[in-house]
Amino acid sequence: MTVGSDPRRRAACREALVFAAYLTLSIAFLWPLSMRPFDTFAYVGDSLATVYFLAENGRRMWSDPGALFSAGVAFPHANAALFEAHRLLPAFLAAPTVAMTGNPILATNVLCLLAYAFNAWGARRLALELGISPVAAFSAGALFAFHTYAVLEQPRLNIIFLGFIPLAIVETIAFARSGAPKHAWRMTGLWLAQAYTENYWLIYGGFVILPVLGMALVANRDAADVPRRLRTLALPALVAGLAFLPIA
Repeated sequence: MTVGSDPRRRAACREALVFAAYLTLSIAFLWPLSMRPFDTFAYVGDSLATVYFLAENGRRMWSDPGALFSAGVAFPHANAALFEAHRLLPAFLAAPTVAMTGNPILATNVLCLLAYAFNAWGARRLALELGISPVAAFSAGALFAFHTYAVLEQPRLNIIFLGFIPLAIVETIAFARSGAPKHAWRMTGLWLAQAYTENYWLIYGGFVILPVLGMALVANRDAADVPRRLRTLALPALVAGLAFLPIA
């Protein structure tokens, strides 16, 4: 079967091209930094903390998970990494590049470029879910990812890596419409992934996701059906909460 005759393959190719376009925009918006990913970062301070904790947490995640937050700084505190943002998911994603290259600056910059593209792609998915045209949805994704604040916050990878929130909202709307448990699990899983990126986004994501859930449930179903939907959501929410409990 050729790609042209398979709608799923065509859709996958389209999404790959969209992501590649957003990645190209990432390189353009972070120019000239994006041309020196091996040895250059934005400035000292938060950027160096990002590089250090991504490398250190990523190393400990595989070699010494029992001492994950013993960052090797601020002696004699045993879990000094918790004085800073935990950055667990970014550290996990950056760990293979650090292991292969031994270069945490390169790993951080590569993940940063991918994070901007991911943010844009996630926002575009939400725009399409809301019925916006493909061209306008692409623009919405670009505006979400590359507005001035997001670009200026580039050294704080854990702050700008927030594409899980729009994807969680997509699943929230789908759950309100269908009540299918798979959407409840996806919604809470994406919210959990965002929490493992940065604690702030656990809180701020809730300020967006929960009102959307409430409004969507009321708008799409009879009021009598809302309690059943909430019961469907209870188990995924409990599992996600328990998964985040060690960090909390």
